[in-house]
Amino acid sequence: MGISAKIQRIIKKILKYISRMFSKTPKRKFYFGMFYKHCKVKDNVILVESFHGSNISDSTLALVRQILKSYPGKYKIYYGTENKKKHAEFIKEIGLDVKLIDVTTFKYTKILASAKYLINNSSFPVYFVKKPEQVYIQTWHGTPLKTLGKKMRLGIESMYNVQHNFLQADYITFPNDFTRDVMMEDYNLNDLYTGKVVMAGYPRNEIFFKKEEGEALKAELGLAGKTVYAYMPTWRGTSNHDINTASYESKVKEIFKVIDNKLSDDQVFFVNFHPILKDSISLSIGMAASVRLTPYIYGHPNAGNYQDRDTPKTGALCPRAFASRIFHHES
Repeated sequence: MGISAKIQRIIKKILKYISRMFSKTPKRKFYFGMFYKHCKVKDNVILVESFHGSNISDSTLALVRQILKSYPGKYKIYYGTENKKKHAEFIKEIGLDVKLIDVTTFKYTKILASAKYLINNSSFPVYFVKKPEQVYIQTWHGTPLKTLGKKMRLGIESMYNVQHNFLQADYITFPNDFTRDVMMEDYNLNDLYTGKVVMAGYPRNEIFFKKEEGEALKAELGLAGKTVYAYMPTWRGTSNHDINTASYESKVKEIFKVIDNKLSDDQVFFVNFHPILKDSISLSIGMAASVRLTPYIYGHPNAGNYQDRDTPKTGALCPRAFASRIFHHES
């Protein structure tokens, strides 16, 4: 890594710490309490969020697309974001008729307290309390071929808000019995959860049944006739709050150097890190174009307008992939 890149990383960390010092987070819970008490629930409003606003993807995006298709003009849909400028470009590109709402604003807490329908694939803030008349759909985002919740070595500190969200959800969707059993056990939901478990698969899995769209996407990206590999590793750290990104980055760079040297001209290797890590890992330095890091789908200069959920459309092979991808493809 060059000196300038190191300086940029250091400056980024300093700015991050400064922003935390002046954060609105402590105040947001009080604003939420005020809105919870004084704002009525609006039947035509939907609040959607994926990965705490870090991207617009996954089952939540699939559900929004279906809602817009089935009920045009009926609902006002807000999509939570922590990067409004980037996501504004994305929703314009795909023609998604939603309003973006910054998850760090007080307006977000108002919508959270007053939207009739709430859809999330991860968790709302720890201060969130669902009103009885609200409907919360929790889709989650993967198959747990790893330790989660109380099974994590330092899991207790990370599981409380996820459990808090699960217990408030009216509906939790699971793609298979294995996922249901593990999630219900590892988050201590078996004797506590009073909502409905929906065994209907993840909405995002519709992409596996759209072969024509996959071929069209490969052609659009200039990948026709090529073998596409997708590496989408899950997060395997001991805690979501204590992350050694430097060590992880060093390891994956060594792995990708080996892979890059083995790739032929008709092979393409996409990389998409877990949301916890992807903004902290840079592979552009010292890496060939086939593993260059770009937003959403990595490794292709024209892939910036596609989400990781679109990768399976290309018929991508998944080496050591994000565990749920293998499970979903087999099912």
